[in-house]
Amino acid sequence: MNISQIESNVQNVLQNLQQDAFIYEFILAYGLPKATAARLQKGGLNLSKYVLMLQTQKDNATNRVNGLLRLLRSLIELLS
Repeated sequence: MNISQIESNVQNVLQNLQQDAFIYEFILAYGLPKATAARLQKGGLNLSKYVLMLQTQKDNATNRVNGLLRLLRSLIELLS
């Protein structure tokens, strides 16, 4: 799953917001298995590895956006 698929999935979750199921839908938006969300709902899952994975994906997306911003700034400077 790439970043644009994740972004699209998260947007769908936010557009169809269900407060009682949000966190489970959010987890599924990142491509985690349905069984993982079901175990989480039942309280039988240690989330530490998933929190780390989500943070890594967020950091990767942030780095990509920052790289694009640097590229755009460089292009603007060259064209000025």
